[in-house]
Amino acid sequence: MVPPEARQRLRHRQAAVLTDLLAGRVPPGFDPDGAQLTGRVLAVKRAGSAARALPVLRTLPGWPGGFVDYAAAHPKADCSAHDARAYLSWLRVHGTAAERAWVAVESVRSGARRWAVAHGRPVVRVGSRVYGT
Repeated sequence: MVPPEARQRLRHRQAAVLTDLLAGRVPPGFDPDGAQLTGRVLAVKRAGSAARALPVLRTLPGWPGGFVDYAAAHPKADCSAHDARAYLSWLRVHGTAAERAWVAVESVRSGARRWAVAHGRPVVRVGSRVYGT
């Protein structure tokens, strides 16, 4: 029988290893190449979960590369749907010009906004139609 304190230590160690891998760090005692690859695989898996929650993300230029970079610096705090929306919020401020324009157009297409400016031009939603894209 394994003592409860040993289980608790193992649980904390596993959590620390996972946190390091998701943040792109090499956990102590791990092979750097293997840890880097594992961290990337976990970030791509997280991107897939976000895209299942918000499928339009798959149309984002450069998907899932930008999300993988985002995931390394932003731990997942909630469900995949919240993760996807947090990424979109982050893109509005920190994304490239093309990513910010994509977010603006998608917010109009989804009905979240009536209008936006993308690439210096207005994008407007009238009924179910989007003009200016």
